[in-house]
Amino acid sequence: MILSSFDVRANVGLTQTLFTILGIVFSIAMSLLVSFNLSQILNKRIRLKIRQAISTSMRMLVIDFIVSCVIFALALIISCSPINIWHFKFDISIFGMCVISISLLYEVYNFRRIHQLNVEIEEQVLKEIASK
Repeated sequence: MILSSFDVRANVGLTQTLFTILGIVFSIAMSLLVSFNLSQILNKRIRLKIRQAISTSMRMLVIDFIVSCVIFALALIISCSPINIWHFKFDISIFGMCVISISLLYEVYNFRRIHQLNVEIEEQVLKEIASK
């Protein structure tokens, strides 16, 4: 609303580029999550904990991507002038660009979490090998 109030307009090309990047990053993150191999972790409690972390990450990534898709589609479909709400202007295209940008930051954050999860799995596997 603040950006719209200052008559800042979103660039459709930039929004589409950001969404394309988001789609690529989402695809890579999901590929990393589904490729985890937990077969070497023998401790059932830890294996379950890691599976739950993977499932939670996948669910949150999918929700984030779906929300971004819906906002992106609305921004493309409703390309009208800003709507006045109280004393503020609301521009769906600016909102869409901001949502997609925040989603990209969230994806980067999730890459860090996926890396940490991978390190936890490696540590657990090494711990179980050492205890044999």
